Amino acid sequence: MKCDTIRKHLSAWQDGELTPGMRRNVSTHLDQCSDCRLELTAIEQLTANLHKIPPPPISPGFPARVMARIVPQPQRRTGWLPAFAYAALFLLIFGLGLVITPRKAAPFQPESIIKISLTEALLDAQNAQLASVQDGIIDLFKEDVP
Repeated sequence: MKCDTIRKHLSAWQDGELTPGMRRNVSTHLDQCSDCRLELTAIEQLTANLHKIPPPPISPGFPARVMARIVPQPQRRTGWLPAFAYAALFLLIFGLGLVITPRKAAPFQPESIIKISLTEALLDAQNAQLASVQDGIIDLFKEDVP
């Protein structure tokens, strides 16, 4: 990796915030690059010096002044009414959509016409056979009647 990339990660490396892979890359680079090691040493010294500085004293009235500026937010009343109102509104809109939406006719299916035509043709053929059988039976009875 390049020194510019490594230097961007030195503070995170010192704080232990790098991923294991990136930490390994930075460590490897630091083993080979004296300039980046020097930069890391400077960061470590700066951090150590910053920790030596005591925090500024807080004035006696500061916490009270901060608390006085905090405006209490009115608490919203929550309950079941808003949930029921939204549910009722949803059902009303959904119901109106069902009522208002025009019904579409079933799509044209030529297979159904072919099936109906074949069924009608078969029924016609069966009716014709039945009619000829009936005629044959009637003719048999006519022959027996003197």
